[in-house]
Parts: sequence; structure tokens; C-alpha cells
Amino acid sequence: MTPVAPHIYAVIVLYNQSPADSPAVQAFTTSLASDASLASHFRLLLYDNSPFAQTVSPACEYHHDPSNEGLAAAYNYALARAAAEGCEWLLLLDQDTQVTLAYLEETVVLTRKLAADLRISAIVPRLKSDKGIKSPTLDFLEWLRRQVQLQRRRALFATAETYGLQEEQYSAFNSASVLRVESLQKIGGFPKAFWLDFLDVATFNALHTSGTRLFVMHATLVHELSLDTKRFYEKDGSLARYKNFLGAMVRFVRTFGTARDQLLMRFWLLKNAIILLRTSKDRRFSMTSLKHAFLLRE
Repeated sequence: MTPVAPHIYAVIVLYNQSPADSPAVQAFTTSLASDASLASHFRLLLYDNSPFAQTVSPACEYHHDPSNEGLAAAYNYALARAAAEGCEWLLLLDQDTQVTLAYLEETVVLTRKLAADLRISAIVPRLKSDKGIKSPTLDFLEWLRRQVQLQRRRALFATAETYGLQEEQYSAFNSASVLRVESLQKIGGFPKAFWLDFLDVATFNALHTSGTRLFVMHATLVHELSLDTKRFYEKDGSLARYKNFLGAMVRFVRTFGTARDQLLMRFWLLKNAIILLRTSKDRRFSMTSLKHAFLLRE
């Protein structure tokens, strides 16, 4: 590849983690250090929500926000910077996501190949944990409806064979998603109502509603979903995060779902309360799910 002006603006959001300890920062910078031509396609911003500022390499931009207003604020700041720098695409990365050289190379190829196809607002890899592929997935409301529509059962998650433009409504995790700057601007940026949890679901819902679609790439990355692990329910601070997650989920369904969707949401929360009662030693998680099921309030 020959050197060109950067057209992909990457942002890695840090919280109480140094760049040296961030798997995302280390994997991203190490991959690009091995190929100067590939690196020429990217600009990197480290957006730090930690209480105290850190010293970082002058090779990347750094923005410190001790107020910690969440992912929406960080991503909207990065979106504004991407537009100001004339970058066509915005790459989102969690601090723990390890990108690969193959993923970055495919990202460059696809962002160039699909640049003129304005139907496509997002290019995403498959993200998998030890429980299988977790992203991309069918839209959350469709997932809720599937609980009682057995005759229409479809795979919830993308498969190893999923590739290309998806006409169905899909959602994907924030991390490793590559989003078209122009498309994000048209929907007003990342929705501030979902400042942390369910931001990805709300953003992809807005992009699909605007008439654009998602493109699944060949690359697959390893990504651990914290709420999917047993140790999440044993860590300090997890209960507050769990309450925020359920609150955001309910907010999404109440905002975009039908009355039937809200009923299905209650059903899911009740099932989840029973599961947590059996699997978590901390009864507060189960009671939180039960409370949301009955009140359906944030």
C-alpha cells in the first residue's frame, strides 16, 4: 500500500487504565508499527475518562475528561474530530479489544471499496467469546419478539459464513465497529440518552431507521462480554453497572418498542431474575431484575 492521507479516525476510550496496560492500545500501535503504509490510513485518539491525566506518546492525540460522561460523550468528541480532520470513517475501540493486523488491513480495503456506497453506514467484524459469536446480532426488539414467534426462529447472531451487506436490521457491539462519519452526522451523532449501556443498540437502530445498512467483514476478533461472565456478578461495583444496564435496556424498549415489546421485556426480566437467583450468590442482582420486570422503569 502506498502512503495516503488518513481516512479512518480511531478512538480508544480509556478508564482507569494506562495506555501501556491497554490491550487495545498495544495491539493497535504494534500492528501499525509493523507497516508504515498501513499506518498512514489511520489517526488515533486516546480519550481518557480516568480521574487523572496520563502521559501518552506524542504519536497520537490525547483528550482527558475527568468528568467521565461516558461513551456517548467520548464518541461524539471523536466524531467531531474525525469530521474536522476530513476522515470518512470512525473506528471505535474499547480499551480491552485486541485488534489484529488482518482486521486492520481488511478495514482499509473495505473502507476504500465501499466509500461510494452510501447505503452502508457501518462495517463490523464478528466478535466472539468462549461462548461463541456475540456480535453482530439481530436487532434487540426482534430478539425479544422471537421469544414467542417459534415459527420464525432464526439465528440470533451472525455465523462464521455471514459476510457482506445485511438488509435485515442488525446491531453490533461498539468496539471494532467502523462507522461512516457522514451517516453519524445525519442521525445527530451518538444518542446522549444512552450515555454508556445500550449505546451501540440505539446507534445501530438509528442508522437502520435512517435507511442505511451494516456490512459484515471477514475478520473475527476475540471480545469478552463482561455481563456474560460469572465473575462480573462477584466484582465490586458490578451491581451499579448492572442497574444501569437494565435501566438502559428498559429505556430503549419504552422509547422504540410497542406495548407488546414492553410485555415481552417484562417476561425476559422475570426469566433473568430466576436465572440469577440460581447462579449468583448476591440476591441483589435477581431482585434488581425482578424490580425492573414489575415497574418497567429505569
